[in-house]
Amino acid sequence: MKHTVLIVDDEQKNLKLLEAYLLPLGYSILKASTGEECLEILNKEKVDIVLLDVMLPGRSGFEVCAQIKDNDKTKFLPVVMVTALKEKEDRLKGIDAGADDFLTKPVDRDEMKARVKSLLRIKDLNDKLEKSYGDLEKTEKLKEDLSDMLVHDMNNILTNISLTLESISENKNIEPGILEDLSRAYAGSRELIQMAANLIDISRMEENAISLKIEKVDVGKLLSKCAEELKELAKIDDKEIRRIIDSKGVILVKADKSILKRIIINLLTNALKYSPEKSAVTVRAGYLEDSGMKLSVSDPGEEISPEFQETIFGKYEQLEARKKGIRGGKGMGLYFCRMAVEAHGGRIWLESNPGSGTVFTFTVPGK
Repeated sequence: MKHTVLIVDDEQKNLKLLEAYLLPLGYSILKASTGEECLEILNKEKVDIVLLDVMLPGRSGFEVCAQIKDNDKTKFLPVVMVTALKEKEDRLKGIDAGADDFLTKPVDRDEMKARVKSLLRIKDLNDKLEKSYGDLEKTEKLKEDLSDMLVHDMNNILTNISLTLESISENKNIEPGILEDLSRAYAGSRELIQMAANLIDISRMEENAISLKIEKVDVGKLLSKCAEELKELAKIDDKEIRRIIDSKGVILVKADKSILKRIIINLLTNALKYSPEKSAVTVRAGYLEDSGMKLSVSDPGEEISPEFQETIFGKYEQLEARKKGIRGGKGMGLYFCRMAVEAHGGRIWLESNPGSGTVFTFTVPGK
């Protein structure tokens, strides 16, 4: 690959001298006499290195160098300051402006050759790294797009399965044993739909591409809908969802109703999964002292290991917990809950001790 060198000097004899040194090395040469002309060339041409004189008319070489390094397009472009100045302060000024190296006038040909080659070698490596990173980003984007497409398609298929199972279950002539199997299949399909929805929204929230639709939400009515959706899952092992609404049974909060419902569904599903047979899961909602809502989901199931209580809401910690046989969440449900709660400006935490079960709590502040 043929490199291009831009020489910037207001004296023609210096331009010609440096050009004579560089041409035998196989470089393409561009020349400028002022800082403005240098910046104009960099804006139009592909340049690999700049040999920049310090003493220029108008804008000094230090100022031009600083501008080159402040520009995202040229900030990694090697700049060699060519100067007759020898004071330490002048060198420090050049370093502060972002200069990569220095040549002292009169320029020694061998020294210049070595410095230019060294900096071009570094630039080539940086360019390769940048290209590799760009290729990696493209590959990751393709993988994410493919994953999103598969999750959407999977969600559509699962929805059809769920609706079919629900329709069949309504047949009164089905034997009790078969009906129980259908209930399990229906509950499983609903859980998979929830996991697919979590994956979609996690991706959007990580990219800040989700916009909350804030409205006034009646939390009591929302909890009733959540309990209704999970009745088949609760019925499998004869479990119960108990609802407690403080403040005379009415809690109103400003939130994204759909997202808030998904948070609650995730926490209730998790609680039901880890509760023993014929037990009850309790969801309780109340106002915060300074406005807003506090909601907790408690279950009498096994406790969560202390080592995971702080990290369980992370993106990848579920895998580590599962490897160790420790109670966690399903898929990325708890990670979704954390991101969704934080998107509302709230926080989520848990309390879990041997013999007392586990309580997940989150807040949604007043708007």
